[in-house]
Amino acid sequence: MSGVDDHGPLTDDPRNSRDTFDRLRHLSLELGRPDRAGGSLPPELSMGMSNDFEIAIEAGATIIRLGRTLFEGLDA
Repeated sequence: MSGVDDHGPLTDDPRNSRDTFDRLRHLSLELGRPDRAGGSLPPELSMGMSNDFEIAIEAGATIIRLGRTLFEGLDA
């Protein structure tokens, strides 16, 4: 396993994602403990999308998804 992923809840308020992202960060740290099989480094933490990526970064995301932020409104 190289990481964990969470898209967060579907909500209009990105702050509602904070608790979910914090819990995933704690899980990621637990999985990366040296006494765990394969542990020694925390796994990649993929969470957050265009609507809540700032909250995800604050919570420790190492990977974010920004498709809509980058491509919305561009001609195909």
